[in-house]
Amino acid sequence: MIAPRLKTTDSGDVIDLSRIGGSDIGVLIGASPASYGSEWDLQQRILHGVDRLESAESQEWMRLGSLLEPVIGTEAARRLGLIAHDAPAIVPDAPRWLRATPDYELSDGTAVGTVALLECKKVHSSKRSEWSRSIPDNITAQVQWTLHALAYASEEPVPYAIVAALFGTQSLDLHRVDYDPNIGAELFTVASEWWDRHIVGAQPCEPPAERLGPQEHPTGEVREATEGEDYLIVELRRLELQSAGNEDRIAEIRSALLFAAGDAAEIESRHGNLRVRNVKGSTTTAWAKVVNDLRPAVDATVIAEAAEKHTKHGKGRRELRCSWKD
Repeated sequence: MIAPRLKTTDSGDVIDLSRIGGSDIGVLIGASPASYGSEWDLQQRILHGVDRLESAESQEWMRLGSLLEPVIGTEAARRLGLIAHDAPAIVPDAPRWLRATPDYELSDGTAVGTVALLECKKVHSSKRSEWSRSIPDNITAQVQWTLHALAYASEEPVPYAIVAALFGTQSLDLHRVDYDPNIGAELFTVASEWWDRHIVGAQPCEPPAERLGPQEHPTGEVREATEGEDYLIVELRRLELQSAGNEDRIAEIRSALLFAAGDAAEIESRHGNLRVRNVKGSTTTAWAKVVNDLRPAVDATVIAEAAEKHTKHGKGRRELRCSWKD
């Protein structure tokens, strides 16, 4: 049973990070840039509550994007001649994995209802030429995911969404994405199969190469455990006190904690302390293989003389071997 994990964003929205959201689906279909994380990051977040560490620059960018969201939404609605309303999050009881958080709903001021959805993006100014050719695939997937989630939850499909992209602080471009229920259904299938395999089945996702190294903590630092690490420490202790049968899960949690520790010497938790120890690997030289590699380049006489020099001849002995009869 995966417990809900609620987080309040900079814009004041409360989202459940134990579910798959629109910004996650691009990761699952391989359409998102590395800055969005990996399947391994998503699995760690849902199963263990371990958040991916963001750089200070990335955190600031996301914070500014959240703060600018109302400004982008208001200006986009004005240009369209529509009214922007806050949109409720889509978090149905089933399927358990589904979450969608549209930025705004657009209406024309009548009782007709929602005309379209509005998705607001703050984009680096250098990306405008790329966007002029086509919206990035991960953004398109996010919008189709949200439109399909709305159709699933309310049974009232919204025909399209507007993506309002603010490039730097100078240009605001509006892009229309028409709802395609076939694409939405395919995205839901990808999410459902991934959830069954990696969350329900707990099949480990492979960490990307850049995440295998230690994360940025000063060498030798002793720091307090994060909320996610604290959860893992409790789970590790519980499993290790139980009877055998949890070895794979214990190994997985230990691996996650060791990775999260990075260069820290110790992680302090109210449930126990974790000390990180660097163990020097043993070195073994396969001398027989070394000799075989050198043999073609060395005179046979030299090899024979070296072999005789380093050969110890044991003293012979007499043995009595018996073969008994019944």
